Amino acid sequence: MTSRRTFVLGLAVGATAVPLLAACGSPAGPQTDSPPVPAGPPAKVNFFWRSSSGPYFEQADEKARLFNDRFKQYQVEVTHQAGSYTEKVTAMFAAGDPPAVFWTDHQDVLPNLKLGWLEDLTPFAKSDRDYRSSEYHPASTDSLTVQGKLYGLSGGSFTAGWFYNKALYAKVGAPTPAELMKQGKWTWDAFVDGAKRITTAGGGQVMGMGNGTPGIRLWLNSNGVQEVDDLKFPTKSFYDTQQAVQAVEFWTDTQLKQRVRDPEFGRGVQGGETTLFVDGKLGAMSRWTTGLSEFIKIKDFAWGMVPFPKGPQGKNPAGEFTFWGFTMAKGLKDERVKRGAWEWLKFYNGKEGQMIEGGKYLLSIPFDKAAMEEWRKQVASTTMEFPELIFELRDKYPNQRVMAPDRGDINRLHNDALKDVWTGQTSARAGCTEAARLVNEFLKQNPQRFQA
Repeated sequence: MTSRRTFVLGLAVGATAVPLLAACGSPAGPQTDSPPVPAGPPAKVNFFWRSSSGPYFEQADEKARLFNDRFKQYQVEVTHQAGSYTEKVTAMFAAGDPPAVFWTDHQDVLPNLKLGWLEDLTPFAKSDRDYRSSEYHPASTDSLTVQGKLYGLSGGSFTAGWFYNKALYAKVGAPTPAELMKQGKWTWDAFVDGAKRITTAGGGQVMGMGNGTPGIRLWLNSNGVQEVDDLKFPTKSFYDTQQAVQAVEFWTDTQLKQRVRDPEFGRGVQGGETTLFVDGKLGAMSRWTTGLSEFIKIKDFAWGMVPFPKGPQGKNPAGEFTFWGFTMAKGLKDERVKRGAWEWLKFYNGKEGQMIEGGKYLLSIPFDKAAMEEWRKQVASTTMEFPELIFELRDKYPNQRVMAPDRGDINRLHNDALKDVWTGQTSARAGCTEAARLVNEFLKQNPQRFQA
């Protein structure tokens, strides 16, 4: 029995397209005691998640095939939503026909909980002898737990940082970011210095750095400040602090003054900055570790990954800890579907799921030891140097994004106030002051604490 894959096309692609890796063996793992197969057809468990192409499809379908073969009483049907994900899920809940299991980015756990979409999984976890919290990264479990109740599972994690082209740094006689890290000299000034040399030598064909996928927040983190006072239940914006103003000014200057990055560079190139980096056109680009499945095809130069460099007021460089949560819809009426949804969540995110998703496809950093070893073996066969730095980024500098119930409004107000800063039409201080004012006013009118 296999999964029925459903494709749902939306208005925009929801994830970066990446090539499928050559398959490597992934053990089926030990059989667990399954409930007896009841009479009648298997209970259908619809799994709805945001993905666009390639291995994102393949890893989910591979997991579903294995699950359906093992659990004959359930039938997982995978639906891939390639765009407009939030709009589609909202419509499904509004129609009273939500998916049994669905993808919830970790920043959306509290917003979705506030909407009443998430089932409390605590009773399942407490009564299931096969559930072991040790199979999951404790930081992801903590973020999926609200007021003592568990609302999702996640087997893999990600981190964000700067990927660098070792050959371009060597060509201009500059130390690589990894060398600077090891010497304790990985700072904003050192980063800009290397990027300037590469940009100058590139003569318009190569840029020192890209535009930065995670946005401005990790620059704030590297300068010793968060965006708000509490990432889950904020009461105050920190954009009016000197550390934040300095970070925004620094990032603006890399474009407008130092000219080591250019938003128009490579405009129209399919695959964007990822393609430019793989083709040797960028000295450094920032991205989450989801990019590993793309970068492994690099053969012509050595490359690596480091955290965001330390700012003048920061104590450490900045990495990130993030993950994709997987949740059960609240209010499912069929008890067999609910039980199947729980079993699927465990399988998808547990040891076997991690071996496929992280160990085979490199789409996340697994937590299970066997899957981590498989991940290391695959990365070791590439031209990447110092792959262990990825774990340092994730675990030693684990910054996170705003996860508040109204995080969408908070992010929008911050971003809107800074729009004119990026083009030089207003100062960093004026933009940051306005960002903090707008968010602080919003938080006073919309307290973020609520009873789940």
